[in-house]
Amino acid sequence: GIGSSDGYRIKLETADVVFKLAREVKTAARSGTIGDIVKRISDENKLQDPLIEPTSGRFSLIQSYQTDDDFIRSRLVTRSLSKSGKSGYKLFARDGRLRFHTRNYSSSTFSLDYFASSSVDITQVDSSQRRFRLGSAVKLVSIDPVTGSIREFYSDPSSVVGYGNSFPERSGVYNSIAYHGSGNLDGNHITQCAYDEARSELYEVEVVIPNCVKVRCGDAVLLTVSQSESKRTAWSGYYYVAQIVHLINNGKLSSALTLRRGEQSVPGSSVSSANRAQQNSGAVLDPLSVSNLAPNRD
Repeated sequence: GIGSSDGYRIKLETADVVFKLAREVKTAARSGTIGDIVKRISDENKLQDPLIEPTSGRFSLIQSYQTDDDFIRSRLVTRSLSKSGKSGYKLFARDGRLRFHTRNYSSSTFSLDYFASSSVDITQVDSSQRRFRLGSAVKLVSIDPVTGSIREFYSDPSSVVGYGNSFPERSGVYNSIAYHGSGNLDGNHITQCAYDEARSELYEVEVVIPNCVKVRCGDAVLLTVSQSESKRTAWSGYYYVAQIVHLINNGKLSSALTLRRGEQSVPGSSVSSANRAQQNSGAVLDPLSVSNLAPNRD
């Protein structure tokens, strides 16, 4: 047989449908809304029924010697705003279906009480000081090479999908970007997406939990770190599930969930509208209940 006593180790490498977007280098002219362009690229790669959140604005862009995956991530994600002006689009796959949308679009919500089980490990990382050393806001200076006119665009904190109610600010300090404007008039989109990238994942929590198979990338987790209201911590609250690593050791399954957000949940502050929207789902992630975490069979 194959086992540790025989000296064999098997490594399996798999890929989801996003792999199909990276197989061929293309040169093409693309036009329309970002959502329409992603849909056409999906059709070109024969991907069925993609989940794409509608986007605002129309653009004309050149895909120059790029794979579809590189083009979407480098040229489209950096310009994508939803119909309501929200940034933070993600490209990934789930259950064989391509997904392109903001963090909280069509997601499930689970709750996790850290104090409910001694078998749950938690690691907290605050990268706000390092990420914001050049400023907490973004200013884009757009120069029109034809007319010589100059325009300034400023990021809007309210256009980020929020999971908390408090984030660091350095008033009057900006991370400045120089940009040659074009007929796309995309200065505001680029500014907001650059701000979202710098702002949205300042706080990270890694939770290692046994027998966790229901939570998926793109879902939301309501994390309660302290049971006592008097010892309530700003690390509690809603998070976006950015990554999941499943580990099987001697037949026992454990899962490392990487949770991220751009805000803290400060006690006494008002809950953001994004958080209230997340409260519509009541699924429970209970580390003590194996049956609750078992995969659905229907």
